Amino acid sequence: MPWQLKQKHMENLINLRIELPQEVINKLELVIIETVTKTIKAHVDNIREEPKIYTRKEAAQALRITLPTLRQYEIQGRLIPKRSGRRVLYPKHIIEHFIGAL
Repeated sequence: MPWQLKQKHMENLINLRIELPQEVINKLELVIIETVTKTIKAHVDNIREEPKIYTRKEAAQALRITLPTLRQYEIQGRLIPKRSGRRVLYPKHIIEHFIGAL
């Protein structure tokens, strides 16, 4: 940036300095740390959560079976999915119940 442009840019900046008591600064720091910690924890918890509804592919992976085997279990009535239009979905409790019954 040429010197003249930089100088004009610098003239547009406003220097603002606020003097706060140390007690207020300490409280602000605690609020910021608490807020950031809660936000990070919420995001980490969301990342760790397993899906509540599985697609066919996810269900097969969770059960460690192939898609054709999953289809056979459907036909046999061993696993009963929910349907939403053309989508075939498995609620988490159905997958857990099936695993528990093995």
